[in-house]
Amino acid sequence: MPQLNPQPWFLLLLAMWLIFSALTLPGILKTSYPHTPSMKSLKNNLNLKMKD
Repeated sequence: MPQLNPQPWFLLLLAMWLIFSALTLPGILKTSYPHTPSMKSLKNNLNLKMKD
């Protein structure tokens, strides 16, 4: 029975790692490819142009 105990922890860690990678990958892509504008930066640029 103790041999089956680590399995849920492994699955939990795997799920947490997948969520973490899903959250961090867009940030990594944004920093490694800064020439591709995201929707947020486009909106910020439009807002700045409207203010000026």
